[in-house]
Amino acid sequence: MTDMTNYEKLMNGGTEIALATSFNNFPNVRIVNFVWDKGVPGMIYFATTPSERKIVEIKANNNVAFTTIGNQVVRVPNGRVKETSRDREELKKMFVDKMPFYADVFKHVPGIALYEISFDTAKVHMDMSEPQVINF
Repeated sequence: MTDMTNYEKLMNGGTEIALATSFNNFPNVRIVNFVWDKGVPGMIYFATTPSERKIVEIKANNNVAFTTIGNQVVRVPNGRVKETSRDREELKKMFVDKMPFYADVFKHVPGIALYEISFDTAKVHMDMSEPQVINF
């Protein structure tokens, strides 16, 4: 498989990332659901309530890192996060198509905020050998 094929396989198959932020030099990691668009391979999206602590941390420092969850992973050490300007209904459809329970999330969680993480490089770890580095 090509590096990009492995990347797409892991991004299509995964629903969660471990998102790392830093606030006042203290790191914090949490699990969040994500979606991605093959047409924009160097970007993922996540949803959260605006009152979450991670939003305070992101507003103070928009540099983040993340890894998908599993034995084979995509790792991004140099992401930048911001509230997305992408069409809300389009993203809602992406979330519900990938994770149907998000229909209830969007229905019952008022003011859910949508964020994007953009990145130039991803490392694909398929096994214990050197990672495949993908540049976007």
